[in-house]
Amino acid sequence: MGYTNLNKYDTIQCANLCTQQKGCVAFNLYFERDPTLDPNAESCPNPPSLTNIKCVFWGVPVSPATATNAGQYRDSFHVVIAGSNGYNALTTPPSVPGWSGPISWPGAPNCPVDPTGGYTTFIGSKFFSFGLAPGQVQYFAAGVCVAACSAQTSYNFANPPVTKGKNPTVCNHVVAYQLNDPQGVARGMYCAFYTESWDAGAYGTVNQASFGGGEWTVGDAFGFTNATYAASYQPISQGGYAGGNCGGWGAGTC
Repeated sequence: MGYTNLNKYDTIQCANLCTQQKGCVAFNLYFERDPTLDPNAESCPNPPSLTNIKCVFWGVPVSPATATNAGQYRDSFHVVIAGSNGYNALTTPPSVPGWSGPISWPGAPNCPVDPTGGYTTFIGSKFFSFGLAPGQVQYFAAGVCVAACSAQTSYNFANPPVTKGKNPTVCNHVVAYQLNDPQGVARGMYCAFYTESWDAGAYGTVNQASFGGGEWTVGDAFGFTNATYAASYQPISQGGYAGGNCGGWGAGTC
């Protein structure tokens, strides 16, 4: 997300600058030995040095596993990094118009079938990797998952079931969570879609899973519920859910 040079090693100043940037959830502060002139092999292979204090902003959490840049050579000049420390913000995603939440989940969802009808309420998912390419996200943007949930509903209505009397499924609940690879590096944001909403404390129980020979872990997780749908039900009790009527269509319409 960029960086700025500071006049002194000031953690508070760096944190404030991060807070002012949209999507900044972490920062890294360090000393860097830099050249005073552009090194080149012909006339200036190893120029005099200066020390910059860099405050670097990140859209994903940082960890020892992500601290892999120890410096490099520019011709004969050795760029050196020292005194590096990283800090992750304790943040909550912004609310989304037309949706209740965000509700913090302790982990990824593991929701059972609807107990009144025995049908699944999970209707799909999307994964957005972190990056700058089209289809990626630069930071943990839960609103992207909410938009994808709404888009799923629109798609379902545009492509209704062929079974007579069966209604298109509606995405009324989405849980957005961060996925970290086995080395602890944040790789992307996963969106899980449901027709009914579930209690975070009882069903947000997945914190890691085996994939590709390693253990992937779940970072921040937050749930959103369609406000119109949510208004049709009583508040979720501990261990409960809001549903029981086929995602708002009525019993027997799944």
